[in-house]
Amino acid sequence: MPRRLPFMVLAACLLASAALAQAPTAPTPPKLRILRPGDWWEYTSGTVLKVQERQVKLTETRRVRILADRKTSPKGVSCLVMSIDSITEGLGPSHESHSEALFVQDADGSFVVHGRLRSDDDKIQWIEEPSRGWVIDVKSPFTVGTTWSDTYKMSDGTTGDQTTTILKEGGLEVPAGTFQTYRSYSQVSESDGLRVCSMDWYSPRLGTTVCTMAVVKTGDGMTVVTSEVLKRYGLVPDAEAK
Repeated sequence: MPRRLPFMVLAACLLASAALAQAPTAPTPPKLRILRPGDWWEYTSGTVLKVQERQVKLTETRRVRILADRKTSPKGVSCLVMSIDSITEGLGPSHESHSEALFVQDADGSFVVHGRLRSDDDKIQWIEEPSRGWVIDVKSPFTVGTTWSDTYKMSDGTTGDQTTTILKEGGLEVPAGTFQTYRSYSQVSESDGLRVCSMDWYSPRLGTTVCTMAVVKTGDGMTVVTSEVLKRYGLVPDAEAK
């Protein structure tokens, strides 16, 4: 009997090897779509604005576009411009605002921000620290459990830190359609008192979010609770305009 043992072990190894060869390979994690000039997305949201004991309900339409013109960072990096135009209603006359994100994407789709133009300012704030001049906004490919974080300093002196974790994969239906999404949870804290906690549903196919739920607290005591969904979009050159 002892002489049969090596042959039994060898047979077991061969069977295991064959089973492994036939086992399906793990799916490749999806990458975030590379954004292109001409891409656009339109969102609609409901918001509750709280100031002390007063509450105001607002609605907002947000139009996001990738512009053809680029802007160069102080470090000489040519950045794409994400233009964000919003119309807010519910507090007197409708209010229009404009903001921008200056970004670059790598071949895997990771989205890194070099600067921003806030709606309450007319000057771009560039990232001075870390010394590389950018922070990760979205890390791609998407894998559940992935976490990334950064500490930063803007050119106006504002400092902050942010952390994001990919929590779950699943389908989600919004007015623009049904999409396979990855849900993330993010926290942002800045030296001017800004605090943001948000849940975002990213569609790798669209290259952006299709739904966001967020709580924002400002340094002057204002709390904003908002829920936003994608209403329609258009992608270039995919001809997927809705």
